[in-house]
Amino acid sequence: MKLGREAKLLIAFFLLCGAAAVLLSREASDPSAESFVPRRSSYRSAPDGMRALYLTLPRLGFPVHRWRRALVREQLPASGVFVVAGALVPIAETEWRALADWVADGNALVVCADPYSLLAAPFGARSDWVARGTEVARPCQPSFLARGVRRIAVEKWPRLTTGEDDDAPPPLTPGWSPTLGKPAFPRLIPMFKDRAGTVVGYTQHGRGRVVVVAGGYALSNAAIGRADNILLAVNALGGPEGGRPAVHFDEYHQGYGEAVLWQLITGPARVGLGVIGLAILVLLFAKSRRFGAPLPAPDVAARQRSEYLSSMTALLQRGRATRLAVRTSYGRALERLRDRYGLARDVPPAEVAAAAADRSDPAGGELARVIEECEAALAAPDLDEHTALRLVRRLDRAMEAAQESR
Repeated sequence: MKLGREAKLLIAFFLLCGAAAVLLSREASDPSAESFVPRRSSYRSAPDGMRALYLTLPRLGFPVHRWRRALVREQLPASGVFVVAGALVPIAETEWRALADWVADGNALVVCADPYSLLAAPFGARSDWVARGTEVARPCQPSFLARGVRRIAVEKWPRLTTGEDDDAPPPLTPGWSPTLGKPAFPRLIPMFKDRAGTVVGYTQHGRGRVVVVAGGYALSNAAIGRADNILLAVNALGGPEGGRPAVHFDEYHQGYGEAVLWQLITGPARVGLGVIGLAILVLLFAKSRRFGAPLPAPDVAARQRSEYLSSMTALLQRGRATRLAVRTSYGRALERLRDRYGLARDVPPAEVAAAAADRSDPAGGELARVIEECEAALAAPDLDEHTALRLVRRLDRAMEAAQESR
């Protein structure tokens, strides 16, 4: 079977949409979506993301929000807790100073310092790769962070390095500058340790507090349900009072700024959306062009049966206008018969009936009888709906028979 051009274009459209669906489903279900550099975003459902924590906190009574603007002191919320986890977009020193002033006013900051970032530098510390370590850390001194926590599951490698050698700059990282290495906060106090070093550090700044976690694994989707990690998160966010302040996840430095919504869609999903857009353009092109010669307008006579019945029904339902319904259908039939028999427009119905009766076929005699009955019904003082509908149907069938006998 040979396919037409339009059929081929439509087949191509559906194939392109199918390919886009495959790409989108692959992006949603492929566990390898976790990148080499962790992206600690509350939008991400991959193991390295923080969507699980973001969805769990409201059930525990914490109001949660996503912050998608630069950190400017005048624009920061009046109170609450900020969660800054692994900045892919560098945090400027002015933003750190704005956060420091905001924390000093009595607010809280939770920082997840991955080794590839400079998030530990404002605290006079480093987040280093270590050659050994365990997967469990325990409290090293009593504090509100250890409330109900016996152990937490942590990543093996990153640890916070503090001590007298902390005046040395952080490991060389793209975008590092000496000014960023100047502490904007007091030194960290170790709170959780393992044999490899400090996993969680704490410091007070003014009337506020800061909790720094080595790496973001402890609060990520992969680990938030392990050991007592969720208790650590609740303690860090709730503070010594155990309250439920508003929690703001910093998404601006994850690349999800207000002006870059396109970044919410990852690579394969972008390709899929592009393919769908191309398929829509192909479909519009296929439907906008004419394939083949133009078709003639349909024969008006072929629609007369449906037109008779539809007009009859409408007139009967609107105002019970039975006489008007018969007169409308009957008048249109007379016009067509005058044209068929070559009669003048003003010829009376009796002559039309006589012309129809002169035909030798049965249709002509039936037309003549229906015309006479229509004239008698319209002249009568009363015309019920049953009679009107019967006359219109007989007239319609007679006209159709006369059309077929030509």
